[in-house]
Amino acid sequence: PLKGTEWHLVQIDGKSLTLPLNSFNITLGQDGNLSGVGACNRLLGQVVVGEKQAISFGQVGTTMMLCPENEELESKFVAMLGGITHYDIDADKLILMQDGVIKAILKAVPTTVEVK
Repeated sequence: PLKGTEWHLVQIDGKSLTLPLNSFNITLGQDGNLSGVGACNRLLGQVVVGEKQAISFGQVGTTMMLCPENEELESKFVAMLGGITHYDIDADKLILMQDGVIKAILKAVPTTVEVK
């Protein structure tokens, strides 16, 4: 489902990415909150999901740690979220679009099942 799933960035502006699973993740909470992590900074914000797969992200705030790797990508990712207007889900992929143009693709992070 859109909300409650942890989504990992795999493509932005048509460019495929291979990033560590502990970075560039977002989770959309049932309460309208967005949480996640970029290159190394925590991400916090609001998200509004509307009819016909409309979605908008409020201003996304970040912590201010210096990220030696992928700092530019983190800035681009946060800025991109601000322009998103719609989404689609295809199997385990979340497709974020701005006015019909695909801006990013995120893949659902597999949940780990605890074996007893």
